[in-house]
Amino acid sequence: MKPMDGQLSNLEAWMLPAERRRATRFRVTWPVRIRGLDNAGVRFEEYGELGNLSSGGALARIDRALQAGWQAEVYIRVPFGKATWMIYKATISRVENGTGPAALGIRFSTSRPQFLIE
Repeated sequence: MKPMDGQLSNLEAWMLPAERRRATRFRVTWPVRIRGLDNAGVRFEEYGELGNLSSGGALARIDRALQAGWQAEVYIRVPFGKATWMIYKATISRVENGTGPAALGIRFSTSRPQFLIE
């Protein structure tokens, strides 16, 4: 049964996530570093691995569950010849906790990263 207000049920929304995305997501296993300030103004820096990447955002797995709404800088190590990092300003949009690492949905503030070559 559909809700009376015309919104999708949780099951329907889960079944259609690809149709709501604006950009193609690519599965990757690249290193990621996420830095920012929490709600108390305390700096955090977490390391993990990307699960997927698009021009609008990413899914990262890290050991510490951050909170949705936190602002961050996301450093993504890309597999070029030199140590190259893409840097995005971003917002943590979703956090999924389970057994093992937390999965973070990350929304980039722009589709064009800055690059850092070490």
